[in-house]
Amino acid sequence: MANRSRGEVTLMIGEEEFILRPTFEAMEQIEDRIGIGIPKLVEVCKSGEFKLRDIVTIIHVGIIAHNDGNQRGVPSRAEIGDKVMDAGLSAVVGQAAMVKFLIHGMAGSRKMEQLEEKPEVPNPPTRTAE
Repeated sequence: MANRSRGEVTLMIGEEEFILRPTFEAMEQIEDRIGIGIPKLVEVCKSGEFKLRDIVTIIHVGIIAHNDGNQRGVPSRAEIGDKVMDAGLSAVVGQAAMVKFLIHGMAGSRKMEQLEEKPEVPNPPTRTAE
């Protein structure tokens, strides 16, 4: 089960549940491997202009971080890639979990909890010229 106080998120790939943990080391590795910063990567993921290898990198690094940096027992990148392809890329990417994972890495889990608890304030009505 994902620990929200650590910023962890649950990602379903087919029938399997994976937990991603945003740590400093994980965010640093993602930036190094993909070659862009986390804020830009969030934009890329939201726009749908991502590469399969980037999605697999995000998932793999997040799972390893949840496993306290230990790769033992964690599926390889190739295995994760196969699982993503079997489940369907759009089914995996269509979940909010990956973007949430990256945003938690940027904002910090405590800040994210505060944002999630805040009610959404509607835009005030605009006046029309009479």
